[in-house]
Amino acid sequence: GLAKHHTVATQLRQATTTRYGTVRYEPPEVIIRKLSSQGRSRLYDIWSLGCIYLELIVWLLYGYDELMRFNESIKGSLQEPSPYFAIGIKNNIQVAKVHPNVQACLDHISRDPECVGTTAMSDLLDIIRTKMLVVDLPQPRPIVQDSDERNNSIAATNADIIISPPNPRPTRATARALCKSLDDMISKGQTNKYYWSTGTAREGFSGPR
Repeated sequence: GLAKHHTVATQLRQATTTRYGTVRYEPPEVIIRKLSSQGRSRLYDIWSLGCIYLELIVWLLYGYDELMRFNESIKGSLQEPSPYFAIGIKNNIQVAKVHPNVQACLDHISRDPECVGTTAMSDLLDIIRTKMLVVDLPQPRPIVQDSDERNNSIAATNADIIISPPNPRPTRATARALCKSLDDMISKGQTNKYYWSTGTAREGFSGPR
């Protein structure tokens, strides 16, 4: 119920008025970069959606009980829901990485028969790993503020156009890039009905430990 429709590009907004969110699905930049004083970009939501997609895959492949077991593995010392990332210290600076149990879950699923070859599950898992649950962010394209409403509208439309500097490490996908990847999945499924499922019987397969 906290979602809002914004017509102004993220870089042009004042401080966000959404103070609370689901801690479990918050991205690492909430801690590392202290986003409480900034407008939250779509990149924030890409991480959150990646968490939900991963939970969906666990449920689809292994069932509800295994999903609950996975959820229990990502809890803090006081049994509070913990984020999908972990914070450490390197050279006296806070650094983030994907939560070890989340990484173990991703690795486990990658070895599942449903992810062998070119399958929808394999492609979705790859999207989650390389485009969504990624700590590093791309560099935002500079947007020049203009009082003209039409220019602001164009800026909002182009808010997902991001130019990244050369970087060997993957960066989190923009909304536009994510949409393109999902569209590609749909296109594959339209030309190959076996893309959606291998048909392998699921009895005897357990979830990540």
